[in-house]
Amino acid sequence: MPSRSWCRAGRVRTVAFERPGAPLGLGDLLETAPAVRTVPFGPGDRLLLYTDGFIEARDRRGGFLDLAARVAAHAGRPLEALVTGLRRDLLRHAHGDLDDEAALVALERLPGRGPGATAVRPPAGGPG
Repeated sequence: MPSRSWCRAGRVRTVAFERPGAPLGLGDLLETAPAVRTVPFGPGDRLLLYTDGFIEARDRRGGFLDLAARVAAHAGRPLEALVTGLRRDLLRHAHGDLDDEAALVALERLPGRGPGATAVRPPAGGPG
């Protein structure tokens, strides 16, 4: 199951679930209802979704990456730079040797967008 961090004004919080759901794609096999959690998501807020490959990656001494600290270090940067920085931090921490997949999705609510409005900002250099 992916984990979630929520960032508001540079402060990082982990979004915890009282009752975790099944890992993505396994809900039907386990006959488990999806876990639902509502969090405030105002203009400028960011939500990071990531797989266990990000939080379970170990360095050569067996230590885990402090993802919350790394997110806080990059929180003031543009969204694309935040994602690039976190990827670089992960690879540096694990010395390029990841034992598991590591996926990260970063969402940001843009200012001036009301409820129901949709804005998509493709990454620089990507399709758009």
